[in-house]
Amino acid sequence: MRTIRSGFIAFFVLAVCAFGIWYLRRTPQETQVIQNSLNGISSCFKENTDKVLCTQPYVASLLKIKNSSEVMDILSQRFNPTLCHLVGHVVGQQTYLKYQNVDAAMRACNRQCSDACTHGIVGEAFAQQLGNPDPNVDLEHLSVDAIEKVGGALCQSPNTCHGVGHVLFQEFKQFKPALSLCDTIATSTKSYCYGGVYMEYSDIISETSMRAVSGVAYPEPGDLQTLCSSQDTVGERRACFFYFPNIVITTLMKQGTTFADASQRLQDICASYAQGSDSRGSCFTGIGLYYSYLLTSDPQRARQACEFPNLADQAACNIGVISIDIDANLHPAYSYCSSLATDPLRSSCYQSAFNLLSNSDTWHQDQTIPEKFCGTDESCVAQAKNYALDPWKEIAQTFSAH
Repeated sequence: MRTIRSGFIAFFVLAVCAFGIWYLRRTPQETQVIQNSLNGISSCFKENTDKVLCTQPYVASLLKIKNSSEVMDILSQRFNPTLCHLVGHVVGQQTYLKYQNVDAAMRACNRQCSDACTHGIVGEAFAQQLGNPDPNVDLEHLSVDAIEKVGGALCQSPNTCHGVGHVLFQEFKQFKPALSLCDTIATSTKSYCYGGVYMEYSDIISETSMRAVSGVAYPEPGDLQTLCSSQDTVGERRACFFYFPNIVITTLMKQGTTFADASQRLQDICASYAQGSDSRGSCFTGIGLYYSYLLTSDPQRARQACEFPNLADQAACNIGVISIDIDANLHPAYSYCSSLATDPLRSSCYQSAFNLLSNSDTWHQDQTIPEKFCGTDESCVAQAKNYALDPWKEIAQTFSAH
C-alpha cells in the first residue's frame, strides 16, 4: 500500500512539474502572440489600406489563444475608443462565424468599446441569415419580407437592433430608405435602429466602419446646420444629433480646420437652435456623448466639456456623458452626477440616468437598481420614480428661466 501511495505521489509531482514547465513556456509565447497581433493591428491604421481586411488575421491570432471577451479587454486597454470599436466589429464577425448563432456569440462577447463585438455579430448574422455571406450583399434587391424576417428577430433586443441599423445604412447609403426599414422591422426598439443608421454614417466618413463602404460623401460644411434638424421625426433627429459631433468635426478637419475650431463650430451650431427646442437639447447631448469615453478614465475632463454658460445645455450634455453602457457603469455614472455643481443639475442627471437605465434589460430584471445606483443618497433615489419622463422635456421645463 505504501509503495502504491509513494508511486502515486511521485506521478502527481511529475505531472505538476510537467504542467508548470508547459505553462511557463506557453505564457511567453502567448505574450509574444498578443504583442505581435496588437502591433499588426496598429500598423493597419497607419497604412492606406482596407482596415477591416488588414486587421482580420491579427484578430484571428488573438482568438486562437483568448476568448472573445478577453480579446475585447485587451483591445480596450491598447486602443482609443474609436479604433477599439472598429476592431471589436471584427472580433464580433469572427465570433459569429465560430458559433453560427447570435445568442451563443453574444454570450461570448462583453460590452467593451461601446458594444463593438455585438455590432460585429449582428452585421455578420444579417448577411449570413439572409443566405448571402458576401459582405457586399445588396439588401436593396431583397424583398421587405426577407429583411423583416431577419431584422425583426434581431430587433427584439436594443443592442442587436442598433447593429441592424448599421447594416441597413451600409447597404442603402442613404438615411431615408434605411430609416424606413427601421420603422418596418422594429417597434419599441426603432430608436436603436435609427442610432445604428446615423452611427454608421459617422463611422464611414471617419473611416472607422465595420466594412469598406464606397459611394458615401461627406456633407457640405454649409449643410451641417440642417443635417440633423431637418430629419422628419423627433426620434430621427435625436439619433442623428447623438453622432453629430463626430460628423461635424471629421468633415471640418477634412477641410483643413483645426480640432479646436471645429469643436467651436459644433458648439455654435448647437447654440443656434432655439432655447428649449429638442434640436438644441439633443445637439448638446451629442457633445456629451462625444466625450463619454472619459467617464471612467477622466470624469473631471468630461464634466469640463459640458460646462457651457447655459444650464440647460449643461444638463443635456450630461445625458450624453453617462449614456454609454450605463448599466455596466453604475458607480462612475452616479459619481459623475453627484459631482455636478448645483442641485438642479444633479437631479436632472439622476433622472436622466434612470430614464436610460429603464431602457435596458437590467432595469426589468433587477428591482434594486435605484439603490445600487444611488447608495444612500435619498435625493438620487427620489428621482427613480420619474424614470419614464422625457429627460429633454424635463430639462427644457426645469431650466427655462436660466
